[in-house]
Amino acid sequence: MLSNKIQEQNKFDGFAQAAIGFFQHKRLAGRYTYGSPLYEGDPVNGAELQKHWMADTENYYIYRNETKLIHDHARQIINHGGNFDILADLGCGAAFKSKICPLLMNTLASYAPIDINTEYLEGCTRDMNDIFPMRSVYPVHVDFTKEDISLPGRIFSVMFGNTITNWATLDSIRDILKRLKPFIGDGCFAFTHDTNQDLESLHKAYRHSLFAEATLSPLYMMKRDLQTKDFEPDSWRYLGKWEESTSSYDACMVPLKDMTFSIEGQEVSVKKDEVFIQAALLKIPSDIIQMIVKRAGYDIVDTIYDYQRRIVLQVIKGRK
Repeated sequence: MLSNKIQEQNKFDGFAQAAIGFFQHKRLAGRYTYGSPLYEGDPVNGAELQKHWMADTENYYIYRNETKLIHDHARQIINHGGNFDILADLGCGAAFKSKICPLLMNTLASYAPIDINTEYLEGCTRDMNDIFPMRSVYPVHVDFTKEDISLPGRIFSVMFGNTITNWATLDSIRDILKRLKPFIGDGCFAFTHDTNQDLESLHKAYRHSLFAEATLSPLYMMKRDLQTKDFEPDSWRYLGKWEESTSSYDACMVPLKDMTFSIEGQEVSVKKDEVFIQAALLKIPSDIIQMIVKRAGYDIVDTIYDYQRRIVLQVIKGRK
């Protein structure tokens, strides 16, 4: 078991490498947009910004459509889990009441929120204890894309918020499915993904000021948490654009001027208006996702569409 000091150093080193890689046009992992402030006025506040952005249901169709889908089909979804002991919520976020409660209302199972953000874990645990005080809750602070998960009993896993495709590539979807295989075993796994390619609705959702601010938040985390010189987070702007060749909506950061700075002693130079893709938000058709699922060693149990056929919920089962 690594000491806490070594674990923290590894996380620090990982962020430093990710930051330097980003300025070499590598994608920046989505978890870095969910930072939390360490002091009053700290601009690193991505988790809170994301929460308020998702609450704008008029423009953020994903939350609205996904929530309705889960409410309308809660019993159908839960029944696929069979006799399970714990509902494992991978990337729990802050949507316990809207997305998890409808499922727990249809089962006597316990609950395990799983996330890298401690505020999300605390919020879900508090909500669970308030609403279902007689049931057990097992909060797990872990990056499930890299670290193992262990829970007692038979598990039914869910992953909402399109987490499986957000901040991802097709390869990373395969990687996540492969990574989760030992945890899921021959149990069921329900996840949502976004197939929407209507440009008007995409622009309304992803050119939102709160999403833009959250996308830029990792720059301030770099300034706060890493050793930098001449680094100016304020000298960047957000750009959101549709990329038809990859079926993705790209969340980008763009420098407002030519700059040279250093991160952890490594010099970095960027040009004015050079586009750095922070995340490629995939909008992949259901049949392609199903093909990836099957090749990863799972069987399709059920496929449920929302009322606009934008959000899809796949229920899959680990193949023995």
